[in-house]
Amino acid sequence: AMAGLLAAPACAVQGTLRDGRVYVAPSLLGQTAGLGLFAGVAFRRESAVTTYDGPLLYKEQLQANQDTSYVLRVPNSGGCVIDGKVLADEIRANPANPTCDGRYYPEAGSEWMCRGTGSMCNDPRDAKLYNARITFRRPQGA
Repeated sequence: AMAGLLAAPACAVQGTLRDGRVYVAPSLLGQTAGLGLFAGVAFRRESAVTTYDGPLLYKEQLQANQDTSYVLRVPNSGGCVIDGKVLADEIRANPANPTCDGRYYPEAGSEWMCRGTGSMCNDPRDAKLYNARITFRRPQGA
């Protein structure tokens, strides 16, 4: 390595913007669908692609006027939800987007480069268009 350059730290999870296994770009579901999540590598059927990351809250902690389009309810959790909008906000705040390849990222140095990107998946609202599904897995030791 050249003097003064440090290698980027390894991510604790796979399926992050840093590892390139996934990327964010304009959705293919139509102009009004915004951004979507895409596979950057081939995945085997039934394999985990990424995690749904964000602050863990109780439903009662959500503000009445809060955008809940990125909120995921965690089943059998006593009302816990994951607010995935933090990643979307980080991406939208980056004035360098889109990059020359049409992809979108948080600003350089953001912790969200190494966090799960599941909140950027689009819900086509039509089951015939589904190409992925969310499954809940307890973290080891939980």
